Amino acid sequence: MLIGAKMTTTTKPSGTYADLLDDITALQDIADTKKKELIAAARFMAEKVIALGIAAPIDIAMLNSKLASISATTFGLKKASFQNIKSRFRSALKLTGRDVMPGKHTSPLTPEWQAVITLIPTKKRARPISRLAHFASKRGWSPSEIDDEKMALFEIGLKSAITPHAAQVYGRTCKALNDFAAQVEGWPIPAVTPPTPSAAKSVTWSELPEHLTSEAETLFEAKRKSATGVPSLLSFETIAEFTAAEASGQGRPWADATVGNYRYALQRHLSVLVRIGPIDTVKDLRAALNANLVLASVKYIINQDGRLCWMHFRIAAALTAIGSAVGLGDHDLKALRALEMNIHKKLGGGSTGLSEKANKVLAATANPETRFKLLTLPQTLMTEAIKIAKDKPARAARTMRSAAALEILIVAAIRMKNLLALRLDKHFLNWADSSADKLIVLIPGSETKGGKGITFELPAPSSTLIRTYVIKYRGRLPGAESPWLFPGTKGSHLDKTTIREQLQRSVLEKVGIKIHMHAFRHVMAQILLDAYPTAYQTVSTILGHSSLDTTTKYYSSVDQKKAMQVYDDLIANLRGGKKNKKS
Repeated sequence: MLIGAKMTTTTKPSGTYADLLDDITALQDIADTKKKELIAAARFMAEKVIALGIAAPIDIAMLNSKLASISATTFGLKKASFQNIKSRFRSALKLTGRDVMPGKHTSPLTPEWQAVITLIPTKKRARPISRLAHFASKRGWSPSEIDDEKMALFEIGLKSAITPHAAQVYGRTCKALNDFAAQVEGWPIPAVTPPTPSAAKSVTWSELPEHLTSEAETLFEAKRKSATGVPSLLSFETIAEFTAAEASGQGRPWADATVGNYRYALQRHLSVLVRIGPIDTVKDLRAALNANLVLASVKYIINQDGRLCWMHFRIAAALTAIGSAVGLGDHDLKALRALEMNIHKKLGGGSTGLSEKANKVLAATANPETRFKLLTLPQTLMTEAIKIAKDKPARAARTMRSAAALEILIVAAIRMKNLLALRLDKHFLNWADSSADKLIVLIPGSETKGGKGITFELPAPSSTLIRTYVIKYRGRLPGAESPWLFPGTKGSHLDKTTIREQLQRSVLEKVGIKIHMHAFRHVMAQILLDAYPTAYQTVSTILGHSSLDTTTKYYSSVDQKKAMQVYDDLIANLRGGKKNKKS
């Protein structure tokens, strides 16, 4: 049974939206403000989402279909506002006695299901089974009772609930259950039968016309090698030469991740051409990336996926980049860029500058005390690790690992991907020289997002902290025999989710703010621009942006705020009777 909740044995027929509004109005012990919110949410679903008015019957399957094809930006809303509307509509159905699939976090879990959730290593990996856990808890099913019959009922529940993309949610849940059954010791839920996979959205790369895939692979390989060659380990004498070549912008390479994304976009585009016919007349990539063909294929892909999303913007951007690389004509390139920007605008990405989340972090770290706590957090954690090293060696090692990671994020402002990929035998050029008080780190352009190599010298205190971590603490971590600075299991580096959760927890506990890891780059940029307001080129170099335009796009608001502060101070002085000394 549920903790603090009763099992529902009967449910009310759904009726029409007008019936729902009447039932909300008749609710007892509900504040008027709450009633207005519920009524507004129900009207929104009737009049905006399904657009049939309040006389329409409440058909959850139809509502899900509509929700799957729209987003918050369809109505000019923020994502959080749209989520609130859906949550209030769910509450309206529940409070008026209509059966509704429990949300991810609203229906209490039984102790058995709580115990299952604790077996999963991270919160992120637990998400795919969260809804099943709440659904099963509400019905009194124990974890060991889950089988194909119970999963079939769960699938029906998903399809009859306010759950866009119910099939995808069900598939992810089945996959997670089977993965945990194979990987997690003591997992109580037996493996289940996964859903039959739908038809593949893309033709496999090997099944596409060989002359096109061969041309593409030749292009990808050329772009990978287009920058000055960089061996896996450079001696100190070659750094200046390498940096000069990178600074000159000679053939910035495509990183492996970029090539992977571009190959995926091209595969989906060419797959559409296979299915709609023109592939037989396409002689090369330039012909394949003709603007009319790309416009038709992107429209086909969007319809195939069911709704417009950011992946479609990335596909359009990738096809534009490939088109530019193969010498597509100006007319076609202009059309592809227009398509790219049109999708960007429809997804609500028309504004420039930093995200709302990033601006909140910058506002919090503008406080001198908060900024000081953040900048000295690595030293705080190192002190803590030293204190607990004898009694809690494993915890001390994890704490020191967090200190080392934060120190590099602060002094070098590199991306999390590059931080985790650091190897002692590849990127630390003078690691073997124990007399070197400053460690030199080089990340080749083939490993960075912008294709520009990054070379930096860690200050002496930072280098001491890193060496202390490696020599005294790293050996206590799993996978320490590998060359990764931050080793993980199975010979790879530490996974992104684990380090992110540990660092965010440390920042929240010691500094008192919530921060996402990429925000460290924004904070470091703001610190530099606060001291040197016109130093965009320096910020661009430190952050490894591919162009100065990228830097000014995101950080010009810092200058704007400073300019407004100067203006406001001037007005305040004039109102106070003080003359501007420069007048």
